[in-house]
Amino acid sequence: RLLKMRFKYTPEIRIKGLAIGVGFKKEGYGSQIISRCLEKGLLIADATPKDFVMFPSLNMDMKVAKKGLDILEACA
Repeated sequence: RLLKMRFKYTPEIRIKGLAIGVGFKKEGYGSQIISRCLEKGLLIADATPKDFVMFPSLNMDMKVAKKGLDILEACA
């Protein structure tokens, strides 16, 4: 679902194990998404002003994953 999300700028998505990095060429865009997500209760971490990372829990159920992706999509 993350690969199909519509962001304002084209993302570069990198996945290593459970770590998911999302980067953009536009400076500050990743930080904007992080701020919006935090306001709605989704905790994601900044890597740079252009990138953010997510570390989903190994035991997360589909309902929680869907809710988090809903929030991210609304903030993109």
